[in-house]
Amino acid sequence: PLTAAFAGLVIGISSALVSAPVTAIVFGGVAVPSISALNAVFLASGHSLWTSVISGSIIVESIDKTVAGVVAWYAIRRLPKQ
Repeated sequence: PLTAAFAGLVIGISSALVSAPVTAIVFGGVAVPSISALNAVFLASGHSLWTSVISGSIIVESIDKTVAGVVAWYAIRRLPKQ
């Protein structure tokens, strides 16, 4: 499960870095509700839009993809060998 968690973390950070500019430029920092709420917290604390969007995306996406990777690993391990 450690390899699956690491792969999920890498995928999460990569997807956050790719999607953050689109979210900031096209949608003004508002896209997914959970990330947008976190972006609002960062904005309210004085960070720029870019810093808020990238930080929020990295936090949420890395957790999401890490958990998804571990769940997928366990699901695959539970499949019958045949």
